[in-house]
Amino acid sequence: MVAGDKTFSGATTFFSGNVRTNGLLRVGNETGVFNLPRIHFDPAQYVGLVIRRINGVGRDAGGMIAQTDFLRLERDGTNGGWQITNRALNVGYETVQSVNCLATNSAGAVVPARIQLSGNAAGTTQLYTDSQNIEYMQCSFGSPFGQGHLTQIVLQRAPGTASWVGTVTSTFNQ
Repeated sequence: MVAGDKTFSGATTFFSGNVRTNGLLRVGNETGVFNLPRIHFDPAQYVGLVIRRINGVGRDAGGMIAQTDFLRLERDGTNGGWQITNRALNVGYETVQSVNCLATNSAGAVVPARIQLSGNAAGTTQLYTDSQNIEYMQCSFGSPFGQGHLTQIVLQRAPGTASWVGTVTSTFNQ
């Protein structure tokens, strides 16, 4: 175990297993950066950065793919349909949750989806339907300017299938 603050330069291999951190993950030297990574407003909550691969997503209605503390990106039960569910945690303060997506359909057309939600209003909103033939999408959702977390997801699928692959990057533990 390596304890305390350490600085390593050059190519360094620690071990061949998974790497996990219990704090903020910072990559790069951040020279000239005005907005350094910020610890979450509530120190009791997860404050790291999760980056993971998504492989072969099923299509079961309500199947959660990624989430924040308030929102869940879910399948709608079809090959290409997506929905966002607001869990409305009623945390004692008003928080605006935003969902911003850009997708490309099978014809190559860009299909946007943008929603602003109250963090205290439960419900499910359709983002994309199967009939839109979405084959690629990139979504950012959560509370980027207030209290709460932000998740970004990039997904792509083979035409006509229910199997989506991609990545998720989030400040919320997935």
